[in-house]
Amino acid sequence: MSLNTRLKNHLREAGDRLSVPPPDLERVVSRGRRSRMTKIVISGVAAASLVFGVAVLIQTQPARVPVVGQPTSTAEIRPWGAPGAQLTMLLPDGWSIEDGLIRQASEDPESFVMVGSSTVANIFGDRCQWVGTEMDPPVGPTVDDLATAFGSVWGAGATAPVDVVLDGFTGKHMVLTVPTDVDFADCDEEHFQAWMDNGGGYRWYQGPGQIEEVWILDVDGERILVRTSYFPELSAQARAEQQQVIDSIDIQP
Repeated sequence: MSLNTRLKNHLREAGDRLSVPPPDLERVVSRGRRSRMTKIVISGVAAASLVFGVAVLIQTQPARVPVVGQPTSTAEIRPWGAPGAQLTMLLPDGWSIEDGLIRQASEDPESFVMVGSSTVANIFGDRCQWVGTEMDPPVGPTVDDLATAFGSVWGAGATAPVDVVLDGFTGKHMVLTVPTDVDFADCDEEHFQAWMDNGGGYRWYQGPGQIEEVWILDVDGERILVRTSYFPELSAQARAEQQQVIDSIDIQP
């Protein structure tokens, strides 16, 4: 199954399973950043029997640092399976909300990014042959419980949890990477699946090698997950915009 087909199926299924409130796209926020130019002065010396001092002024091109797009709108989402918390994000041009996910318009791996939020009721012990492999007893309710469970199931595909603060709420940050050698066609329902949320939805992936960063947060006693998902081919420009979206998150319990 092609990546584009998987993405479309994922968004269609997410819409069927989950109820998400409409976004608020009224507020416009503008920000600007200035690029910088550097100058290098090169001194050359010509030798024979004479010595010449030659100063050559060379104006270099600006460093190829991604220029982050100005936020053009806001979007509001609620964590899947959590009726309480609400997340507001600033979106650069070309980003939109669809089926409760903030995403780039393109489905090309170089620019495909999804940003979302979820609760996690339980995780699967086997992410490919996942039917009937829910943890028993279910994963505990704390941030550390979920971080430990992710590390146990994902193994080398998970980074060690690191303390983090997002919009004033403490938690753990991890990076989860789907194995590159897994064939989704061999998985139950052709889904490589990670967890189920409190609302009955599931988190499944779009292709081998997909990367997901997770922020497991304690939001006034409620554990929520903020996540962003992309592929290794993601461009530097898209990465910069992705980080801008994450940094702009405002969480209201």
